[in-house]
Amino acid sequence: MFQSLRVGTPLYVLHKSEPRVERGEVTFVSNPVPQFGQTYTSGLMSQQPPTVDVKIKSGDQIIELKQLPANMSVADYGNGLVVSESREAILNEIGLLKSNSQRIIDSTDQHRAIVSKCDALLEELNPQIRQEAERSREIGSLSNRVGDLESSIKELKEMLALSLNSKSKEK
Repeated sequence: MFQSLRVGTPLYVLHKSEPRVERGEVTFVSNPVPQFGQTYTSGLMSQQPPTVDVKIKSGDQIIELKQLPANMSVADYGNGLVVSESREAILNEIGLLKSNSQRIIDSTDQHRAIVSKCDALLEELNPQIRQEAERSREIGSLSNRVGDLESSIKELKEMLALSLNSKSKEK
């Protein structure tokens, strides 16, 4: 648990967006305090879950982690960061990150089909979108025709050059 951390204890920070793991050593741990102070409900005082502030040194860098849940050993810190005192917990988080990404990759064909069907529905229901799509298809068709013409002209030039070269050699 984060409240049990001591100076020198290893702490792991997983950057989910990159992904990469920083391993640092705790240089400071605050005493546990209620997350939002004390609150009163129906005349009774209730405590919010306690938090601790932690500083770790990773390489030459000092990382400040504020309001970590004191009674947990792994926490989603926000901004794509997961913090843990346990290497195994970070390994589990990496496994979850990988499986989520794999699920997304595996579903790309399904989502492409959905996008295609949605485009067709938008064209069907909105005349302006239909006109823009038709115009786009016409431009694409014209681009293909121009490309074919360029290829044909190139072939004709090559054939003409060969023909002229062979006639000049015959003389």
